[in-house]
Amino acid sequence: MSTSIAEQIQHLAENYRWAWHTPTQRLFAAAAGSAFGRFRGNPYAWLQRVGVEEAARRITDGGLREELQSVYDDFRTYMDAPHSSAPPVAYFCFEYGLHETLPIYAGGLGILAGDHVKEASDQGIDFIALGFLYPDGYLAQGVDARGQQLSDSAQLERRDHPLTKVDLTLAVTMPGGVVFADVYELKVGRSRLFLLDTEIDRNTDPNLRSLCRRLYGGNSTTRLRQELLLGVGGVRLLNHLGLLDRVLHLNEGHCAFALAEAVRLKEPGLGGRDAAIAHIKSTSVFTTHTPVPAGHDRFDAQLAGEHLAATFNGDERFIEWVRDQGWEEGTQRGAICMTVLALNLSGSCNGVSAIHGRVSRNMWGREIGHVTNGVHVPSWVAHEIRTRAQDESLWEIRRQLRTRLVSKVRAKLFALSPAVRTGTPERLSPDVLTVGFARRFAPYKRATLLLEQRDRLARILNNPDRPVQILYAGKAHPADRTGQELMRLIVEAARDEKLGGRIHFVPDYDMEVGRLLVQGCDVWLNTPRRPLEASGTSGQKAAMNGGLNLSVPDGWWPEGYDGENGWVIAPDIGEVDASKQDEADIESVLHQLEHVVAPAFYDQDANGVSASWLARMERSIDTITPHFSAERMLQDYVADYYRPAWK
Repeated sequence: MSTSIAEQIQHLAENYRWAWHTPTQRLFAAAAGSAFGRFRGNPYAWLQRVGVEEAARRITDGGLREELQSVYDDFRTYMDAPHSSAPPVAYFCFEYGLHETLPIYAGGLGILAGDHVKEASDQGIDFIALGFLYPDGYLAQGVDARGQQLSDSAQLERRDHPLTKVDLTLAVTMPGGVVFADVYELKVGRSRLFLLDTEIDRNTDPNLRSLCRRLYGGNSTTRLRQELLLGVGGVRLLNHLGLLDRVLHLNEGHCAFALAEAVRLKEPGLGGRDAAIAHIKSTSVFTTHTPVPAGHDRFDAQLAGEHLAATFNGDERFIEWVRDQGWEEGTQRGAICMTVLALNLSGSCNGVSAIHGRVSRNMWGREIGHVTNGVHVPSWVAHEIRTRAQDESLWEIRRQLRTRLVSKVRAKLFALSPAVRTGTPERLSPDVLTVGFARRFAPYKRATLLLEQRDRLARILNNPDRPVQILYAGKAHPADRTGQELMRLIVEAARDEKLGGRIHFVPDYDMEVGRLLVQGCDVWLNTPRRPLEASGTSGQKAAMNGGLNLSVPDGWWPEGYDGENGWVIAPDIGEVDASKQDEADIESVLHQLEHVVAPAFYDQDANGVSASWLARMERSIDTITPHFSAERMLQDYVADYYRPAWK
């Protein structure tokens, strides 16, 4: 039976595959015209405003019916393909970065999770993901006249997203009463994402109703309750849907209560706790992301005891077992470390780069492997790069991408009033070597490293023959005063006349800004203290777009660098103390910018092309793309973790 134009439009808009499928994006952009920009590439949001009948009329009147049919046929082929032979998976994470209009992510963890969900769809894995629907999102970032971060809520417009309510309300008991959560499903290609929502009338206590209003909001009590709700409630949801029998993959320790609840549910059918523990351990995978000890969730004995007693209905033997599994040596009995709980209940654990695997083994004294992070290529690599013909000029494509970046950043900066402007947009040039630094403002990432020698930096930026411009972006958690101070120093530098208007801070960093930066910057700067960078993926994205990494040898970069596809900052100093790292890294990065990187970029022939830079760009794309894609990452998870867990 043929499908009507209206039905085809509806089916395409109701599945998040449009977030990474360029032909679908272009179809809706052509139908919507200039108004599409208001919806930031979200066709479902546009459809809610104009209606499906009006959308069908525009498709018809615009001569787009043939294009619609082609896109829809491709969609049906994609959706109707059989699942792969990989084991079925249920994936737990606190945040997901699917698209900039769905603000349920904060940073790298969520972006990785979103890429994982998308790539699982592309590979045809029977994949279910579980998380939260945060009505207030994470944070919308503003800047005041002093350069201080202003944190507002990034309101999630429910009507802009194809949320399908599941016929079930979850209930998890807490000390303050029962927390109820509605469940919504999002179709992400062939993957299914279930999001829990506590902002419902059935939660009459305001504290319980607002439990999941905002990502990473509240205190330790809020965090513990969220972790119980996602872990325990998520497993109960899977059990209710008949989907519990699959590999359980925990993306960070936040979700470790899922394994405890899975043991509890499996006990009756498997004849006891020991058998249930053995079964759950054999079918579970835990990915740790945090090489900093303070970054792992820990709850004191009283708080943990009160909540476990309520959630597990006073079952003292079971509660004592959970507390024993989460106990960290050297801490108070009854306190729980979520990473220890996850390690004890998982059959296998991995870090997210080779270095991070080693750091994690040393930190926890456990057998921990690694799967180096990768990125979902269709989501992050420019269409012009992905579809480049062999005879097309990479140099010209890169110039176009830089021009697009400069144009968009100029517009963002000019939209700010002069009093709060975080750069000098009129000084931004598409012809100047452009360095990008975009990430969370955690102190160990050293966003202000270049500012330690401001006079020398000014000389580099303002070189009349080889100028350099730097674009910074990133958010600090509303409670992170140190991170906010780092951001203020960057904004201050952007307003420093000595630096010649060559530094710019791009406010409200999100997936859209991130995509522009990794596609348009010539150099990607990465300066964390070693060995505190678990992996990082923004540098991978930049490299796949032809950007060149200038990075310390931490995270994924030692696995990717081959001597010809970028540069290493202070490669020989090792993991020395912080002050020695700072001293060596400042000297190395400034020296390379001035005497290696900028000269290579500006060593251009009569056609304005640098042969050595072009060779490095080609090398970057060719070496990084196959080895650091989410496609490779998922293949590693399937071969090394999912299949062994399913035997």
